[in-house]
Amino acid sequence: MSVDFKDYYQTLGVERTATQADIKKAFQALARRYHPDVTKERDGAADKFAAINEANEVLSDSAKRFKYDTLASEHNEPARLCAQQPRWQAGTSSKTGRPEFHFSGTGFSDFFEQYFTPSFETRHGDTAEGYSSIRKGLDFEGEIPITLGEVLRGTVRDVSVKRADPLSGKIEPRSLKVRIPAGAQQARPIRVPGKGSPGSGSGLSGYLYPRIRYGAHPEFQVNGSDLLFELELAPWDTMLGLKAKVPSLESAIKVNIPAST
Repeated sequence: MSVDFKDYYQTLGVERTATQADIKKAFQALARRYHPDVTKERDGAADKFAAINEANEVLSDSAKRFKYDTLASEHNEPARLCAQQPRWQAGTSSKTGRPEFHFSGTGFSDFFEQYFTPSFETRHGDTAEGYSSIRKGLDFEGEIPITLGEVLRGTVRDVSVKRADPLSGKIEPRSLKVRIPAGAQQARPIRVPGKGSPGSGSGLSGYLYPRIRYGAHPEFQVNGSDLLFELELAPWDTMLGLKAKVPSLESAIKVNIPAST
């Protein structure tokens, strides 16, 4: 599949020699302007933040950045770039020889989904005791990044699951909606029955297990179910105390900072 190359460095406005600190600073500055949880700009802000978030997703990760830089050096050579095919197009897992799934619906571009979204990996399969011809279909597990605002409110993602037939190599696309409940825990899979591979005999189809991963936020770090916010104060404010206004995912709140903090 041919996709348009994305210049992530240009998106964040940094040089290709930028340090991780430079990338973090650029992302935070742009995200504070366009992030859906904090922006006051409505016209095109969602699309701009999606591009900013995607660029940060790749460039802030050393392994993804190395892969991206390799792709960037080859994007003017279509034959070499197209040779970097996602694993599901090969039809089977290199580890198990079993069919794999790939999905779209992450909110990222086709370029990201082709080169940086991992395939759904085989999780497990069951055989009914005493009946070797009755086998539950294989389960598959993958990852869906969501914003902290979506964690707070819950969301529904339209996901396109593509299964490569191990015999014919033909891609079999299926569309489904994945409901992500409010308060979804990071790294905890959501079970979607019947969307894995078909069972054999009278065996049930396998499950699909999308794993939740929290996207980066310009203001907050996540610690379990808590949000951490760094509040900068002048020395005299910490001595005398004050009521400070701090952001939350819904609206600003006032926090009492006691004297001699």
